[in-house]
Amino acid sequence: MAKLDEQWIVLPEEDENKIWAKVYESYSFSPNSNTETFKIREPHDVYSCKEAIYKAETDPNWSETLRNIFSQVLGNKPYMFVLDWQHNSFKYDPTNTKEKKNPIFISDESFMGGGYNVYFPSFYPDGDYYLFIAQDFSWGYLTDPQKQQIFVYGETLRKKIEDHKNFLQFIYLNSK
Repeated sequence: MAKLDEQWIVLPEEDENKIWAKVYESYSFSPNSNTETFKIREPHDVYSCKEAIYKAETDPNWSETLRNIFSQVLGNKPYMFVLDWQHNSFKYDPTNTKEKKNPIFISDESFMGGGYNVYFPSFYPDGDYYLFIAQDFSWGYLTDPQKQQIFVYGETLRKKIEDHKNFLQFIYLNSK
């Protein structure tokens, strides 16, 4: 496992594959689909994030608010999973506020050029599907860049996102 810092740790491919298998099974994940991207069995909320792009990119408090929400929901767990469809996935500790640099080069002689760049997902779906999930899948914040939507499940996370939706500029679409 390539350790980047206390906040982000790249998941080994074997662990990443197991987690993605669970994602496909649990959510019937269907990227680039005209149908539902995520079929979440648990009660969940869906938000449009179309209005949030400018604030997400220009106001550091926007990301800080989501990081704080994840820190609170995480409780005493040491990390959560952050998956970036078709890219690296991570163990993520939102309680660590150390500034991350994007990208970071990981040395690995098995790659041409001696390594590869790792890019950290953002809380806004800026072109990729980002999934922020509890280790036990009891809550999650799943993003759809095609539809510019955020899916939120887990009662505590739903409540905290609801409490901050105006600041985050999320537009409530529905609950299921």
